[in-house]
Amino acid sequence: TTGRPDRLAGGPPRPRRSRGRPGGDGTLLAMADRIGQARREIPILGINFGSLGFLTEIRIDELFASLDAVLDGTASFDERQMLVATASTPDQRHVSPRTVLNDVVFAKGALSRMIELSVYVSGRFVTRVKADGLIIASATGSTAYNLAAGGPIVHPAVDALVLTPIAPHTLTNRPVVIPGDLDVAVHPHAPVDAEIGRAHV
Repeated sequence: TTGRPDRLAGGPPRPRRSRGRPGGDGTLLAMADRIGQARREIPILGINFGSLGFLTEIRIDELFASLDAVLDGTASFDERQMLVATASTPDQRHVSPRTVLNDVVFAKGALSRMIELSVYVSGRFVTRVKADGLIIASATGSTAYNLAAGGPIVHPAVDALVLTPIAPHTLTNRPVVIPGDLDVAVHPHAPVDAEIGRAHV
């Protein structure tokens, strides 16, 4: 993981560049992922043209006042934790790293049964999950797929990650909250034809 969530009390210095994206939460997430992949620190102004608006909080009638605040340097902003995911195949071929805002999901293939995943945190074994999948969510992503899967809501100012099994097959597989600066490794144990280890954003 990179970055740590922190609410800045005062207005930030006037940014050299910023991005305003009209759309819904999906549009903001896609833009955040692209900026993360480029390893840039560019503020995003989320304008809610969609239907949800959990992340895109600015309504259309607030647009011009919000733009004025950004341009004159009086706007406050949040820094949100990003997740960096890397994956490798059984033959040790590595998949290009992905940087995401919400979550990384390990899910079973369409025709496979449940999957088994061993989860390690900073090199130490934590649990073996028997479920339809596993969500690793940032605090920002805790209100997305994680919440629908029964995981907890985490305030964005909390530096934490949430590990949430999807439809677990054992009562002991429950969501776990860990510090946000720890590394998480997931090792699959499943039939060869199962689609696993794929990061879904």
